[in-house]
Amino acid sequence: MAALLHLSGFGITHHTPVGPLTPGLLDKPTPQQLQTLLRGPFAGLLLLHWGRSR
Repeated sequence: MAALLHLSGFGITHHTPVGPLTPGLLDKPTPQQLQTLLRGPFAGLLLLHWGRSR
């Protein structure tokens, strides 16, 4: 999940090289939608990870 967030974040700022690298899956609006959808689940998993490591 972290890798997808990083790739989509890079797709927001540098969408020109990311588009061809992801066979058109990450065009300009898609990374922003992914960031919005994955923000909550990523934060939840991060909190669970922190809770279990203590």
